[in-house]
Amino acid sequence: MLQLQQLTLGFEPTRHLIQDVQATTTAGDCIALFGLNGTGKSTLLRTIAALQLPQSGHVLLNGTDVNAIGAKQRASQIAMVLTDRIEADYLNVRDAIALGRIPFLDWTASLKQEDNRIISEVIAKLSLQPFEQRFIQSLSDGERQRVMIGRALAQEAGLILMDEPTAFLDYRNKEAIFRLMKQIAEDMRKVVLISTHDLEYALQHCNRFWIIQQQQFFDTRDPAEARKILMAV
Repeated sequence: MLQLQQLTLGFEPTRHLIQDVQATTTAGDCIALFGLNGTGKSTLLRTIAALQLPQSGHVLLNGTDVNAIGAKQRASQIAMVLTDRIEADYLNVRDAIALGRIPFLDWTASLKQEDNRIISEVIAKLSLQPFEQRFIQSLSDGERQRVMIGRALAQEAGLILMDEPTAFLDYRNKEAIFRLMKQIAEDMRKVVLISTHDLEYALQHCNRFWIIQQQQFFDTRDPAEARKILMAV
């Protein structure tokens, strides 16, 4: 469970992006994070992932401050899917997904039977069997993004953070990614947090909406209310 407690975010002691953020998630939440560029969406994701310290307040994961969790343990609890295109010319799909098992490997860095079982299950769940041995550079943008989601699932993390994962995708693949993440949240009882500008897809498929608007933080489960907040001047 992810909890945000009286969180204030920014880059300087006196320059705040958002203040007093309060939220508690439940398993199965698929959350869309909305806000204009520069309002603090990526900063919030980075703070939740313990890549950036908050100015004040706490991010708790299963009751523990994320900044008090060791990096390896944190990697087994929080997975990230970014916008950036992958540049890995000689990495095939299975090997890319296998990277998600790194937090669980011992000093030999060898995949065990259990690791391979999990990787195979992820590949099957995402219908990536036809691409399993193909190199990443041969895939479409939509296929690559499914592989990155597969890497996140292989981590078996309860929290998946996604920073504009549909930015480079066409409308059909945008729809498919949102539908997939909704299914993952519901079926696997994960918390999925998606920073996005794709309003209509998010309102259709997500069950919760976090909005950063004019340095304020809003949390609602009502798509109509989310739209109203976003359209307010």
